[in-house]
Formats: sequence, structure tokens, C-alpha cells
Amino acid sequence: IKTSTHQNINTSKHQHIKTSTHQNINTSKHQHIKTSTHQNINTSKHQHIKTSTHQNINTSKHQHIKTSTHQNINTSKHQHIKTSTHQNINTSKHQHIKTSTHQNINTSKHQHIKTSTHQNINTSKHQHIKTSTHQNINTSKHQHIKPSTH
Repeated sequence: IKTSTHQNINTSKHQHIKTSTHQNINTSKHQHIKTSTHQNINTSKHQHIKTSTHQNINTSKHQHIKTSTHQNINTSKHQHIKTSTHQNINTSKHQHIKTSTHQNINTSKHQHIKTSTHQNINTSKHQHIKTSTHQNINTSKHQHIKPSTH
């Protein structure tokens, strides 16, 4: 009995976020300018990986031998049990976040300028990896030998 379980799990997540805001403002004579840039970026990655390998091997051998005078009995039992479990898990997460805000303001004569830039970046990564390997091997051998001579 040779049982093998191979699991290759490659999970990769690539996020490329590039946000750019360009503002060119040329103003003259009594201007009220209010420019605001709000960026809310919520990136969340949840990985739930559950790999389970269950092997149940039940081997039973029953021999009932009833012999009478002058008998040669050769009994041989060979059990080869090889169980292998290979798990290769490669998880890679790449986040590239580039935020740029360019403001060029040329003003003349009585200007009120209020510029505000708010950036809220929440990144959360959750990895739940549960690997379980259960092997139950029950081998039982029963020999019943009843000799009789008549």
C-alpha cells in the first residue's frame, strides 16, 4: 500500500494603486479658492487556506488452518505501508501604493487660498493557514491453528 498526497498551492496577489492629482491654478484679482483632495484607500486581503489529508488504512488478515499428521506449513506476511504527505504553500502579497498630489498656484492681488490634502490608507492582511494530516493505520493479524491427528 503506497498512498501519497501532493498539494501545491501558489497564491499571489499583486495590487498596484497609483493615484495622482494635478492642479494648475492661475488666478488674479479677488479670488477665493478652496481646493481639497481626499483619498480613502481601504485594501484588505483575507486568505483562508485549510488543507487536510486523512488516511485511513485498515488491513486485516485471518488464517484458519486445520491440519492433520505430516503437514508442512510455511506462512509469510509482508506489509509495506508508505504514506507521504507533501505540502508546498507559497503565499506572496505585494502592495505598491503611490499617491502624488501636485499643486501649482500662481496668484496675484487679494487672494485667499486654502489647500488641504487628506490621505487615509488602511491596509490589513489576514492569513489563516491550517494544515492537518491525520493518519490512522490499523493492522491486525489473526492466526487460528487447530491441529488434529486421526
